[in-house]
Amino acid sequence: MHVCCVYISLIQEFVNQIYKYKIRGFEIPLGISYISSSLKQAGYTTELVYCTQYTYSEGVDRYFEKEPQVFAISITSVKEYQLAVELVLFLKEKYKKAKVIVGGPYITLHHRKVFEDMKEIDALCIEAGEKAIVEYVRQVENGQYSKADNLWIKDNDGQIIKCDKIVSTENLDKLPFPDRKGWEKWLYNNNSQPILWTTGCIYNCIFCASNALRKNLNNSRYFNRRSVENFVEEINCIIREFKYISVLRIISFSALADVNSFRKLCIALKKINDGLKNKIGFVVTFNFTYNLLDKDSDILELMKEANVKWCFFSLEAGAQEIRQKLRKPTYKNEQIIEFFKRLRILGIKTACYVMYCYPFETKKTYKETVECLRQCQPTYITYSFLTPIEYTELRDLVGDFKYEDVNFIHKYRYHTLLLRVYIKYKPFKQCLRIFFKLIYKLIIDRMRKHIFIKLNDKQEKKKQNFQKRAKQEMDNGNYKQAIKCFNKVKIKEDNYWIYGDRGIAKMATGDYKGAIRDFNKVLALEPQEAYIKARQECLQKLKLNNK
Repeated sequence: MHVCCVYISLIQEFVNQIYKYKIRGFEIPLGISYISSSLKQAGYTTELVYCTQYTYSEGVDRYFEKEPQVFAISITSVKEYQLAVELVLFLKEKYKKAKVIVGGPYITLHHRKVFEDMKEIDALCIEAGEKAIVEYVRQVENGQYSKADNLWIKDNDGQIIKCDKIVSTENLDKLPFPDRKGWEKWLYNNNSQPILWTTGCIYNCIFCASNALRKNLNNSRYFNRRSVENFVEEINCIIREFKYISVLRIISFSALADVNSFRKLCIALKKINDGLKNKIGFVVTFNFTYNLLDKDSDILELMKEANVKWCFFSLEAGAQEIRQKLRKPTYKNEQIIEFFKRLRILGIKTACYVMYCYPFETKKTYKETVECLRQCQPTYITYSFLTPIEYTELRDLVGDFKYEDVNFIHKYRYHTLLLRVYIKYKPFKQCLRIFFKLIYKLIIDRMRKHIFIKLNDKQEKKKQNFQKRAKQEMDNGNYKQAIKCFNKVKIKEDNYWIYGDRGIAKMATGDYKGAIRDFNKVLALEPQEAYIKARQECLQKLKLNNK
């Protein structure tokens, strides 16, 4: 069987015309890459597709190497989910016999409602998918469906079979290395590659989705780490496959959960670089612990010797009272400042994650964050607005809110933080660029809102015109033309009745199978007697034709 593994990513920047049909992404997505390699290990063929708003609008099927029997779609956030709903409709309409399974962090968090939003999907995967996807494809191949860990499966009668257990991948060393070669045609360059060190997180921050994901597991270990030997083996494979590799980004939210293993890893990375003419630079991410300034201070020297070029550190807030509310690890600002100072002395660049922590943020806490960052002097700051994710403790505590809901003062503080910080230690020209970028962003945001409203109005008028024309064609008995008009209308919750009218038109043209599919869709939303009778009539016609 052939499986098409689709990763959905919404790229905000406009893609350069030179790369229009070749390059789409910035870095390989590891989750779906592990899915692909697990399927290949089981004897199935796969292909990898990077689906963005651009590739979808161009017709994503143009990129398929051959017709898939199964589509495995990875969804990470709510924005990707919205595109996925449209993508699934398109795939099921075009590849009627193919099965669609969805998975990823967003699906794991919201799996209870996915079958309601995506009635066309055939299965969903909760949590780890490497073993689950192989089991599902095997069941598709056999045509018989049964319970399996981490899977909700739609059987031959349309009933959903729900798993009894949700488990994580506890032994990461047993996984095949991720499929990297399949992404070559989609990426800007292959000189930088991510590599997995740990999964899960040992911390309990109230805003993080990790805690919500952990609740799904049935007595399964959430935090897992690879052995250094297995990790080094994969690095050697990457070096052989990508001869010009220059950067490896080590993926781990809790790299220092086992300090001795991290020491061993740094020593192994140094040994790898000692045997290379062109040394590899490493990027690591971890949460700060004050032991790095005391009994574990040798780790910073080991990182330097291993050629760690960047250290990504999650600060979230420079005010200790906010960090306590968010349940971040306990440390003082003086310790963080000293940590950044030591990294600067060693020549290791730093990227710091910070959030504007509304509704906890006050004038006092904001000033503390600005002052803390000025003294830390990170090379780069990644700044975002605190967003309550569904099923997290933060969401239960403060409810749901969006950036648009806050007042002008909070927006002003949020947009000016980077400038306030950088102006104290960055070159004037760079601060000037940040200032103009800020002004540009505010203007563009305003223009986008205006354009978006106009486009929505235009699309709504176009939709109404097609609906009106389809109605006229139906009244005149031109059913084929009516179907063409209906096909040009995006069918959503506010116009689902189009399924019923299109079903009637298909029935009149003799397309009974197509009519039944449309009747099934409208009946799932509203069981009207007229559509039930029409569906029964189609079934009877098909039986007579088969005889």
